[in-house]
Amino acid sequence: MAENCHNASQFSFFIDGDYSLNVAQLLNYLKQNGRPKFYSGKVWKNAYVHRDPTSPHYLSFETYPFQFFPPYIAAGGTILSADIVRQLHIISKYTKYIPFDDVFYGMVAKKLGINLVDSGHLLPAWDMIPRVDNREGLSKLIGSHRRGNLTEVRIIYDLLKFVPA
Repeated sequence: MAENCHNASQFSFFIDGDYSLNVAQLLNYLKQNGRPKFYSGKVWKNAYVHRDPTSPHYLSFETYPFQFFPPYIAAGGTILSADIVRQLHIISKYTKYIPFDDVFYGMVAKKLGINLVDSGHLLPAWDMIPRVDNREGLSKLIGSHRRGNLTEVRIIYDLLKFVPA
């Protein structure tokens, strides 16, 4: 986006394919909260580095010498303003890469002094299933990550599309 989409929208939204999404609520959220220098999603703080070589999230001390990651926006559902995308793009070229893009961009955001906005309650992780009987809660939900369970993606999508934003 930073290199090829100069006339793109004011915001970018990156979403995994196994997310349910309420587009109307995403637009409402951006109208109410979106601003320049905006980086939002589920914020992970004080996440420890996996040192077990059998873990799919393993990182060696040589790759990342610290015990904890800086705060970062979890992959799956991420909202960024265009100016943040451009800044991350530039500074990422001068940051030691690690193979987890969400953590890597958390490192870049920390270098830039960017405040991360936690909207995890609106973009809940795979282990948080929205309550069907809570219409007010559903009406504010932007999406829900189902971690590969496409049947659940469809069920939640059907719930979200009938809830007014």
